[in-house]
Amino acid sequence: MTRLFPGLPWKVEPDRRMNIPGVDADKVADIVIRARPLASDVTRPATMFDPTLTYYADGTHVVMRARGTERSGHTFGMAEGAAPYAFQAVRWDDGGADLIAPPRAASC
Repeated sequence: MTRLFPGLPWKVEPDRRMNIPGVDADKVADIVIRARPLASDVTRPATMFDPTLTYYADGTHVVMRARGTERSGHTFGMAEGAAPYAFQAVRWDDGGADLIAPPRAASC
């Protein structure tokens, strides 16, 4: 291998891991206020800018995986108005909550 700057030291950085902060009561309360209940699954059709998106009914078990980490929880609604699409509200098993981008609907 030929290095562009042979005199400079370098190192390989480890994989970045998902940062799972402690439970923030104010954040959870804000999400609970913004989320509206979802009695059943909802799939929104694709638009010019967004793919077909699926939102899951309240109480659906979900798992988020990112670079070797895993976090599980349950859905409790969806929140609209923050972006061109709605976000799925998820309460994590550790007591925290987040608004997450919905997964794309499965294609045929």
